[in-house]
This record gives sequence, structure tokens and C-alpha cells, in this order.
Amino acid sequence: MRRAQPDIGGDLPDALLPFSEKIEDPYPMRIRQDAHELRNITAGLLVHLISSFENIMILSYRTPTPAYKMDGHREEPLQFLNLRKRKVLIPLLVGIGAIVVGFIIYAAVGGLFSSQGPLGTSVGDRSPDFTLRSLDGEPVSLSSLRGKVVILDFWASWCSPCRFSMSALHALWQKYRDRGVVMIGVSLDRSESAAVDYLKANGYTDLTALWESLYASQAVAQKYGVIGIPHTFVIDRNGIIRFAGHPTQLTASLIESLL
Repeated sequence: MRRAQPDIGGDLPDALLPFSEKIEDPYPMRIRQDAHELRNITAGLLVHLISSFENIMILSYRTPTPAYKMDGHREEPLQFLNLRKRKVLIPLLVGIGAIVVGFIIYAAVGGLFSSQGPLGTSVGDRSPDFTLRSLDGEPVSLSSLRGKVVILDFWASWCSPCRFSMSALHALWQKYRDRGVVMIGVSLDRSESAAVDYLKANGYTDLTALWESLYASQAVAQKYGVIGIPHTFVIDRNGIIRFAGHPTQLTASLIESLL
């Protein structure tokens, strides 16, 4: 019989509040670039390119001084009109190319086609997409769950705090699973069998458990800035993070507000 667990979101005594455990063998965390700042820099570069292009066009439309060639005693003006056309055409093409490149870069960092905030791991950010194989052998992408509320939990069977919080988190999910809430558990176990055995022994086989390899799971944890587990995210139907933190701090009222 499993020990009764406190309800998630309740006021726990400090002595009972479980601590997180550091992920074993974590990969060095890279400095996360702020996508919002990058987008602003790109937009500024695009404005600068357009301004430079306008200046070039103004200079190109100035009438060049006619040149002459000597043919005996007769002087004939050169056909500088073609030269003028070339001076206009070249910067025109360069300018258009610069605008297209800037447009592509700006779109690539999410500044043009997304109006729902920058990509990140804080509340209010768009959740980073990922794909991992489930314990059932099927690849699961976070983006494929768009339109559902997702409880994303990073855990491992060797993590005592994870075992402490898993029961209540699982019960919370079961309460709302018929209302479009999905629970995904990214296992950071050393082996697939360790995750499978724990889930089977404790009756958690109905959640979507992901484990492709320790390397793959740690890569996703790194993408989400997770250095200690358990660590839980709640992602709304539009892919926006609405909760990030220890699962014991997640409340039923927050889930209710997203339905």
C-alpha cells in the first residue's frame, strides 16, 4: 500500500515539502538566448537595411554628368542612360535581396508569425516543441497536442521527491483527463526498464510516459531549463506556459481556469 500523499496545492508544512533532486549526469547548461531580444535586434537590422536601401536609391536617381568621347573634330555624348539604368538596377536588386533575407531571419525567430509571446520556459512564454518516443514505442510531439491542456512533468524513478509528488499529480490529472487535459511524463531514468517497472508497480501506466534514451530525455530537460526534478509545466491549449515549478505548488484552480 502506498503512503497517502497530501493534495497538490495545499499548504504543506515546511518539514513535509519535498525538495528537488538534481538530474544525474546533467549536460552543461548553455546560456539561453532571449528570443524576444533577438527578435528586436533582427527587426532593428531590417529597418537599417531598408533605410540604407532608400539612401542608395536617392543617390542612384541623381543625373550623372555626361561623358564625351573624341571622334576627330566631332564630340558625341555617350549613351549614359544605360549606365544610369544599371546604377539603379544593381542597388535595387541588392536592396530587395537584403529585405528578403531580413524578412526570413525575422520570421525564423518567431517575430513575424507569432503574436503569442517569445519562445521560452517562463510563465507566459511559448513552450519549446520537442519529440520523444513513448514507452509504447510511438513518437510524441508536444505540438501535436495543441488544443489540449498539457501537464508536462520531468521525473525519474530514482528521485524520492518525484515519488512523493507523483501520486497527487496523477490524481489531479485523472480528475480532468476527460475534459481535454493530457499528462506527459518525461523520464530521466538511466534505462527504459527502470521507468516501466516503476510505472507498472504504482499504477501510472495510463499517463503518456516518454523515454527514448537518457541522452534524449536530458536534451529536452535542458531545452526547458530543468536542472532539478520533479519539475512540472502546465501548457494551455495555445501552447503557452501557464505554470512552471514544483508539482506540489500546482493547484486544481489553475487547471480549471484553462478548461
